[in-house]
Amino acid sequence: MAEISSKEAHDAYLRIRGEMGSDYAKSGVAAVDNYQQWVNLALAPYQSATHGGGYVNNCANATGAAAYGRYEKVGKMPAGSVLAKDSFVVNADGRVAIGPLFIMQKLAAGRQRRHPRLALRD
Repeated sequence: MAEISSKEAHDAYLRIRGEMGSDYAKSGVAAVDNYQQWVNLALAPYQSATHGGGYVNNCANATGAAAYGRYEKVGKMPAGSVLAKDSFVVNADGRVAIGPLFIMQKLAAGRQRRHPRLALRD
């Protein structure tokens, strides 16, 4: 995977942003439908080791935007916060490819959500 500058990452993201939204929308996950209109708290896509080394943005819905913007000082995220991190990779030859979309949701205390596709079977 190639490393690129913040400006190059920003420019690459602008070129593939529309395609990312279209591809992610095929997932059927409701949060994907409008995440690109949420607040993007990243100044430019940044390379993230915890997200497979791809370049990611930090988008937050209205409930979570103010809290997530405070990062380490936030304490607990408010219930109903949804964060979306879209991603892309830059191959060694400089080609940009869409990566996975990471979605995190803060549920109310005592609630657990199990994604039907991820549920374990006996």
